[in-house]
Amino acid sequence: MPTLSRAELLNPKQILLGDLDEYPDAEKWIGDQFEKIKRISNTKVGDVRPDFVEQLCRHIGFECAFPAEKGELTRMSPWDIRIEDVVFELKTAIENVHGNFQINHIRCHRAYEELLCMGIGPDIICLVSRLAH
Repeated sequence: MPTLSRAELLNPKQILLGDLDEYPDAEKWIGDQFEKIKRISNTKVGDVRPDFVEQLCRHIGFECAFPAEKGELTRMSPWDIRIEDVVFELKTAIENVHGNFQINHIRCHRAYEELLCMGIGPDIICLVSRLAH
């Protein structure tokens, strides 16, 4: 931890900036193809996922749909996307410094048939599907 003067100790912003300097992003992301994914919020990463999967499905020629209630898309559904006749829970993970992906908050109690996990690394996209439950 950097040494701060008494004046700096009274400035919480300086303390936080000093601490953040101690924890830089992994160099493997700097200048790489998917670097931008590291700079957006987790919520926005979650928004990128269905957009990507939808475009990929349409490119391949698969029918896909999102849950809707009264004609409006809803996030309050037991599933995230229907591809052909299969409903999926979608999850995304960003590659960590050790080259691994950690999928969190899998909703095992929801009624979906398959789990579709998307891992994003500096220059790679991994898609893995598993039967639910």
